[in-house]
Amino acid sequence: VTRMRPLSDVMDELELLQNQYGFEFFYILDDTFGLVDRVIIEFCEEYIKRGLKMLWGAETRAPCIKNKETVELMKKAGCIQLDFGVESGSPKILELVQKKIKVEHIHKAFDLCHQHGIRTFANLLLNMPQENDEDLQMSHDLLERIRPTYTSIGLTQPYPGTPLYNELPKKVDKSEYHT
Repeated sequence: VTRMRPLSDVMDELELLQNQYGFEFFYILDDTFGLVDRVIIEFCEEYIKRGLKMLWGAETRAPCIKNKETVELMKKAGCIQLDFGVESGSPKILELVQKKIKVEHIHKAFDLCHQHGIRTFANLLLNMPQENDEDLQMSHDLLERIRPTYTSIGLTQPYPGTPLYNELPKKVDKSEYHT
């Protein structure tokens, strides 16, 4: 269950940051931002209505960025960057990590961002269980295709108790994790 804060409270806080403290930029650190198109639209419309001028960025999911009108409105409201958990270019690996995204979603989201001048950040994971050279090549090919403005590549570290850890052929001892 996702519990959302009232939009009016969020806007009041943004007005305070801009008008009283002189903020020029903020970042939405909420991986549910964009789950519902209507929420992005209401946020942007209210942001514009209140005369807010700060530039902003947000993390979101590729399937959430799917139509031109919403991306145009985000740009008009000051959005300059969207960060995506791309994870992999391999459909097999995306299925394994249960992201509920497809490579086509990633293509569409990045294409829309490029078309409307919004920077993109792609987070990828390497060292996934069952990952092979073909999967790595697919991730490379995906990066070539989507041309993110920024890229972060992390190494997968399955933690005990997670489904990913339970699928490992050899369990990782606690002493092997960095503290």
